[in-house]
Amino acid sequence: MSNFKPAREPRVGVIVVHAFGPYKEGQFLEDPVLIDQLVADGQSWRINEAVLLTPTR
Repeated sequence: MSNFKPAREPRVGVIVVHAFGPYKEGQFLEDPVLIDQLVADGQSWRINEAVLLTPTR
């Protein structure tokens, strides 16, 4: 038997780089509707695209 586990899919979203409202610096957001709303509200300068890699163990 092998202990091999397939890699999990990475989580795609944004990371907050400038805290605002209820969001803290370093917080990972992955709700596409919320992200679209933040961009539409002119808050895109407060977030950066991010991919969260999860460990396989």
